[in-house]
Amino acid sequence: MEFNSVFFCEIFVLYKQKGSQFIHRLTELNTYIIPIESKYRMTIGSDTLQNLSKFVEDKKCPFGIVVTKDEFGLADKIIKIPLWVFLLIP
Repeated sequence: MEFNSVFFCEIFVLYKQKGSQFIHRLTELNTYIIPIESKYRMTIGSDTLQNLSKFVEDKKCPFGIVVTKDEFGLADKIIKIPLWVFLLIP
């Protein structure tokens, strides 16, 4: 029997792009960089996620994650998950 393993490795805590806001955390999933942004609010507007979307596009990340208060969602390679779900990820 063969198992596929998923390897997580935190590589940065903050990442600042020139002239813009910062990404809260970058995590490596196998060979891909996954940016993680925390926006602990009831609703997250698309304008709030511009920096994360730009990072995903520029660095060719498969997706980005936004940790929210209660909102689930998926739009343009950005996954929104509530904090309580994020804390369940090993």
